[in-house]
Amino acid sequence: MTKSRRRSSVRIPLTIAGSDPTGGAGLEADLKVFAAFGLSGAAVATALTEQDTQAVHAVHAIDAKLVGRRLARLLADVRVAGAKTGLLASAEQVKVVARLVREHAIEVLAVDPVLAPTRGRAFLDERGRRALWRELLPLATVFTPNLDEAAALLGSTHAAIAKHPERACRALLESGAKAVVLKGGHAKGKDAVDLYADARRFALLTLPRVRTRPGGVHGTGCALSAALLALLIGGADPADAAMVAKRWVRTAIEHAEPIGSGRARLRLA
Repeated sequence: MTKSRRRSSVRIPLTIAGSDPTGGAGLEADLKVFAAFGLSGAAVATALTEQDTQAVHAVHAIDAKLVGRRLARLLADVRVAGAKTGLLASAEQVKVVARLVREHAIEVLAVDPVLAPTRGRAFLDERGRRALWRELLPLATVFTPNLDEAAALLGSTHAAIAKHPERACRALLESGAKAVVLKGGHAKGKDAVDLYADARRFALLTLPRVRTRPGGVHGTGCALSAALLALLIGGADPADAAMVAKRWVRTAIEHAEPIGSGRARLRLA
């Protein structure tokens, strides 16, 4: 007879994301963010990327069945307090992750729709995007697209989303996500303005834009969603958590460090 295991009461955040060898984004960055918030995270990789500080040069998706097996074994043994998704490289990956989130009743889920890098090839094709909308977003506690990602999912343009962000957020909430943080960091202007939305409210999240080195910085979206997850599993109000996470990422941008010839890496620890 197999002995039953007593599960730990330790709060474990889980990242399901691609691997970035520079440590500036993906699951490597997520684990750093969790640690900065006093949490020891777990991780399941979805893809191995060939990238440096200049661009993503290639993406090697991990077989969806293997992703599912690794995730299932982890969730059967470890009490996960909440999860976030980043790069999902195929419709099959999206579906298996959504199924296991449902089966294991993960109550806090941050979905960061990493559809394409700032520089490099797209990660998820149209079939994968449809699966994301239908399968995963209805499970999301918070959904964190940037303007381009929102445009791709809604069949719109960057300019149209930037002009009517509240309209875009309403459309995104129709996916079933409980809350949306529409990230406007790549827009122009002296301030970096995001928009938080849920069924009851809209809130502008505004901070002065940080002046960065010429190559820019890497991994802000990953860091924001990971910080949000850490705050949410601690019981924070989602709108408050969004602003706290934004301030934290701004500080990480201020202290970003160049490690190569391209974009700087956020200071996450």
